[in-house]
Amino acid sequence: MKVRPIDYRLDYRSKKHPALIFVLRGLLPYTMENVLLSFKPGLFFAELEKVSGYKRSTLSATYYRAKQQGLIEQDIVPTLTEKGLQKVRPYTAKKLGDHARLIVFFDIPQDRAYVRENLRRLLKNLGFEMIQRSVWVSDMDYRSVLLQAIEKFQLQDCVEVHESLRLFPK
Repeated sequence: MKVRPIDYRLDYRSKKHPALIFVLRGLLPYTMENVLLSFKPGLFFAELEKVSGYKRSTLSATYYRAKQQGLIEQDIVPTLTEKGLQKVRPYTAKKLGDHARLIVFFDIPQDRAYVRENLRRLLKNLGFEMIQRSVWVSDMDYRSVLLQAIEKFQLQDCVEVHESLRLFPK
């Protein structure tokens, strides 16, 4: 089994991401964090405390709360449930190719302002950069997360998602 560290796309110097996301990312298979949690839980929480900025007691309580909520199941070693995978999936995107960008355009009517704000909040949480209030850009591959959100909020006629390549300037 090849063990690789997680490429965290989170800003560790701020607590802008919930402790739950840090804990759940540690349960992704074939990562160093997952091995630490399975065989040396104390070291796992110590390392997580360093990188997340959260206290160890907060992280530990979050871990046990996630188990109670059905995000984590524990047989011999702890693993993410499907529900847990869905929760952490937006924070595990791969980087798009050289100079490629994912662009989201939307024009959501005023009578659905609440949905529009939810979409903006999602884009901001995923790390998209706002170009205009209805145009957002990222260099990470969040296509599947966006498609799920578009279907969930029934925005098929209001949102466009494009993958583009910057030609000039590079």
